Amino acid sequence: EFENGKDADLKWVVHEAFEAPLPVDWTEHVDAEGRVYFFNQISEESTWSHPMDGVYRELIAFIKRVRAEDAPPQPERLADKVREHLLEVHQRALTHLEGWSGPYVAETGQYYFNERLRLSTWVSPIDGWEYELAVRHSVLYRCLLAGCASPEETTQPSTSPDLLMMPMLQLPLGLARREDDAQSSSRSFYTARESPRSGAS
Repeated sequence: EFENGKDADLKWVVHEAFEAPLPVDWTEHVDAEGRVYFFNQISEESTWSHPMDGVYRELIAFIKRVRAEDAPPQPERLADKVREHLLEVHQRALTHLEGWSGPYVAETGQYYFNERLRLSTWVSPIDGWEYELAVRHSVLYRCLLAGCASPEETTQPSTSPDLLMMPMLQLPLGLARREDDAQSSSRSFYTARESPRSGAS
């Protein structure tokens, strides 16, 4: 809940959370009882909650905490806190991406492979994290660095091309790929899971 006046501008963040597009590695489905659920194409996990709900909740809590600590707000300190937050999430992404490599060429397209998990996927594991970092940057920029001062700006979703073009930290994400990872058509998206290189027993 938001106090009267204080943090009232965060209501648009809540609205955006309800309308948030799915990350590229998630799909929406309906079960036999008509209930909506979400499926991750990489981890093959499903959940009743929209995959971005946790991100927006974390952002709202972070914004409220930063505002309480920095009153009156000091632009330089706010910028430092936003930078620290994005770097922390970037590190989460790097940790999550450990073990993934690719893309590899198969007869039907490019795929990515995780040796430790023995998972292969047509969807780049990087895309979802890049989307999340872009949304976090956009929301924090508008609420802390720009002060949510523009009604026109706050009506645009965080995936708006104009907002995603704002200056952003250079936080590159990449996948490991060794020299011996050159692929031939003999190893496909499906046979990768059974490869002895996976190290699975």
